[in-house]
Amino acid sequence: MRIGFKSIYRWIYSKIVGKGDVTKLRRKGNFLKPKEIRGKFKIGKSINYRPKEVRKRNSIGHWELDTVVSSRGKSKACLATFVERKSKFLIAKVMETENHKLLINIVLVLLVMCQVN
Repeated sequence: MRIGFKSIYRWIYSKIVGKGDVTKLRRKGNFLKPKEIRGKFKIGKSINYRPKEVRKRNSIGHWELDTVVSSRGKSKACLATFVERKSKFLIAKVMETENHKLLINIVLVLLVMCQVN
């Protein structure tokens, strides 16, 4: 006599057979995705609230900031990128850690370097 594993699991879940922790049993179907663990910098406004003149890229002087966080190994390095929207001029700076105070300091240094008011 053969019994399929689906029948056994159905019996276990309906408490007909077996006692114990059913969370340890084999699970079929899609696995749950891991929860997002990346941090987010809360500096500036969201992209959704840009003025129309910035979206159209008609004038020079509108900068966009983004960060790329390393996900491999033990490194907590982060790459901060600054792009001028019209000319697409890019400035990238490596940060050793994902720290918002360090990011603010880098932004201030770059503003002084570019002499942007």
